[in-house]
Amino acid sequence: FSFQYIDQDQVRIGTHKGFVGEVPSTHDEIRTVNRGIGFLANYAISDQLVLSAFVPFVSRYHEHIEEESAQLETWHFSDLGDVAVSGRYRLGTKLWTTLSVKFPTGARRPENSEAEAAEVTLAPGSGSIDVFGGFVFQTQLPVPSLSHGLLGNASVMPFFAGATYRRNGSGTESYRMGDELLVNAGLNYPLFTKLQLIAQVNADFRGKDDVGDTDEDPNHTGRTSIFISPGLRVGLPGGIAAYWVVQIPVYQRVNGIQLTARQNLLGGIQARF
Repeated sequence: FSFQYIDQDQVRIGTHKGFVGEVPSTHDEIRTVNRGIGFLANYAISDQLVLSAFVPFVSRYHEHIEEESAQLETWHFSDLGDVAVSGRYRLGTKLWTTLSVKFPTGARRPENSEAEAAEVTLAPGSGSIDVFGGFVFQTQLPVPSLSHGLLGNASVMPFFAGATYRRNGSGTESYRMGDELLVNAGLNYPLFTKLQLIAQVNADFRGKDDVGDTDEDPNHTGRTSIFISPGLRVGLPGGIAAYWVVQIPVYQRVNGIQLTARQNLLGGIQARF
């Protein structure tokens, strides 16, 4: 089980902060609040192959000013998102390859109280079939710890680094979101037996969208984001663990004018059966 909260209320132009309406567009974006929960199930077929399924639910609030009428328009909706299935195969002792497919199961054109359809990019579902592929390196490193166990005041620290490329398909109204390259690295440092410090670096490189049959402006799509992500992981009774992570942007560059978040809040509960 995982959750996220992302409040995009910061207008950005290129690499610097801007203000609403600073760059002309069909509508002036003001704010988008994203809340999501997801359920991820992993099943190990063997020591080499793990299959997964992810089911997301999306709650989103959005407001912008329609340029033509100068009226404020808002949407608030909650619905099923796009389901994804994936497989992870061990290539070596520490190296895995991954392949995922996202299916168009989510709601595509939610409407507001005035029966106005939301922008394609706001919908919980994209209407497209997307494919992800990548590699992950995983290992454990001996480190000193405040806890005392079989290794004395030493423990092992999980470390990972990986890259995933996402090829997005054509979806609602032939809109195709830009392809993405995701690069991540992180560790869980064992402070105590049941408490780990999470530290990650996350980078997202996204190309411009193909706007298809919509009237969106592709010059206001595509971005590069780099985050440092500190957090905590707490072990609970019964083989359950909870974690919290704050993604803090250290570099953001957008094409045109776009909304960005000051930070992203992520968390979840993990259980092994």
